[in-house]
Amino acid sequence: MHKNYFLNVLTQMNTFTILITLLKKHLKSFLNSSIILDTSTANLLSKLLRPLLSNVYFQVALLCFFSVPQVNALVTTNNVQVTPNNKVISERALTEQDIDAMLNKANNLRSSNNPVSKSLLDKLKKQAFLTVEQRHYLTYLTAIQWGFQGDYQQVEPLLLSLIESDASNTLKYRATYSLINLYTEQKRWRDGLKQLDTLSKIDFKITRYYKQLGLMTVIDFYIKLEQYDLAYQYSLQVLKDSISPRNICISKKLQLEVKLKSNSLLLKEADFFEGIDACKDINEAIFLGYIRLYQATKYLQGKLTNKALNAVQPYIEKINATNYNPLISSSYRLLAEVFWQKNQIAKAKKYAIKAKMLFKESSSLKDRKKVYKILFQAAQLEGNFHQALEYHKLYDAVNSELIITTQEKHLTFQLVQHKDIENNNKISLLNKTNIFLKTQHEIAQEKEQTIILIVMILVGLLTLGSSWVYNSWLTQQKLKQLANIDHLTGVNSRGHFFELANMLLKEQKIYQHPLSCIIFDLDHFKQINDTFGHAMGDKVLKEVANTCKAQLRHQDLLGRLGGEEFAIILPDFDLTMAEDVAEKCRRAINLIDYAALGLKSRISASFGVSDVNISGEDLTDILADADNAMYSSKQHGRNCTNTYR
Repeated sequence: MHKNYFLNVLTQMNTFTILITLLKKHLKSFLNSSIILDTSTANLLSKLLRPLLSNVYFQVALLCFFSVPQVNALVTTNNVQVTPNNKVISERALTEQDIDAMLNKANNLRSSNNPVSKSLLDKLKKQAFLTVEQRHYLTYLTAIQWGFQGDYQQVEPLLLSLIESDASNTLKYRATYSLINLYTEQKRWRDGLKQLDTLSKIDFKITRYYKQLGLMTVIDFYIKLEQYDLAYQYSLQVLKDSISPRNICISKKLQLEVKLKSNSLLLKEADFFEGIDACKDINEAIFLGYIRLYQATKYLQGKLTNKALNAVQPYIEKINATNYNPLISSSYRLLAEVFWQKNQIAKAKKYAIKAKMLFKESSSLKDRKKVYKILFQAAQLEGNFHQALEYHKLYDAVNSELIITTQEKHLTFQLVQHKDIENNNKISLLNKTNIFLKTQHEIAQEKEQTIILIVMILVGLLTLGSSWVYNSWLTQQKLKQLANIDHLTGVNSRGHFFELANMLLKEQKIYQHPLSCIIFDLDHFKQINDTFGHAMGDKVLKEVANTCKAQLRHQDLLGRLGGEEFAIILPDFDLTMAEDVAEKCRRAINLIDYAALGLKSRISASFGVSDVNISGEDLTDILADADNAMYSSKQHGRNCTNTYR
């Protein structure tokens, strides 16, 4: 019996010894370095060794070829431990399914619970037997983790290696849009635009979920590039098509950001609470933190400092727990601004210093500018003029960099041709050489002096050209602003009113919310002009416009269509609510102190009301129906309201 048992042991030992001999070369390579095995070897090792590691004969055979530390390096990755006395303690080895589950969990928690995600990745890095695709996935998540920590130098090579590897199309797609995120953070606009083209080439092979994430990256890129019209149009598409709770959360965050940064009239207080609810339900702490930050920013713009404070300060510990420096530093910066507006200088300085301590080279220039300004002013108030001078130098440097960056953004965008992706969710950007952004390092690599001279001349020309382009853009923005506002009354001009009204209708079509329209025309206005002159007529128009603005919400749209005719678009208001608004405006106009203006009788107006349920979703039809209702009011004695039925 003992003889047979001994022969059995020797037979199994011999079998395993032969197996290890065949794999010895690959095992030693793996144990002595971090080399990623080729596909066939990795799969063979994974299938053969995982079940064998729990077998005592195989473990003893391993010790014949490798030292105890080497064996430990192999077996501990599968929860097996070899003691210095060669005593083996084995536990269940991780299966391929276990590793997939860990990878997916690390991916899902990267923004909602980053510390747990990082811990999972650290464990996975110690696993010996990962398939090639699992190793690619681990590389991707490791790159993302470096990004969360703000160590961008580690991120780019990992993502580029994935894009050039034999990874799946999905991983390549994710690596590409993550690379666009990286370039956005680093303000490398030309590189970002190049990657948009790469993204479109993979797009048709990707599932809807990841396409949505890719499109969200494009939206974020355009927001940072200050191309708000493009960003807003794409955000409507994303919000319409989003199916997963996480994508809905992200898309709401992006739409709030683009509305806030473009000073959109479409931004409502309720939008912030909807975004908060969407992200709170799935514990997406980072996106939730940003939405609270945008909400506080909006309050701060309206000088509502208490509301701004309550939007962020109670949640600052949760924001800190995300370990995401850009969000944390921006939150501290906002609190510093709030306390500065409240004239609480010590607290403002405290949070400004906290924000400054988190600043890195890639940190927001606008954040840094605001923080240095607060610190400079605080030091000045304290009489610490040396420190005030140092902070003012930092402020000036950042301000100059911000101006240059803005120039680069608009110059880069104008040098790159782009196609709209609204209908097919694709972006195709034709990249041209941007010599303005060519670095001194690249120039130094040129060997021929004649080429260097040509490049320097071209750089000089483009520098002058960029200055002209930037000044031209500023002029265009000023002219656009003048064109958007009716210079007499201060309300939206006819053209801008139609532009914004169509945007509101697009939102209404997506969400099927109510939307109403009011048109009103001043009664006997020609008589005012004829009797008292056009200067008096202008005074009346200004007073009427201001009176009506006081009756409307922030998100309501008021425009002058021409002469004495005005129009109002009321998002989220049905016909009955619109009738109430029309009556409020009519009564308010009728109560204007006409004597103070120099008139002899009351001012009145005739109103017409319609909505999308009656007139449909075409702006021309809605306005025409409201206009017909307004003329019905004229025919019924003026100074009244009629609804189109």
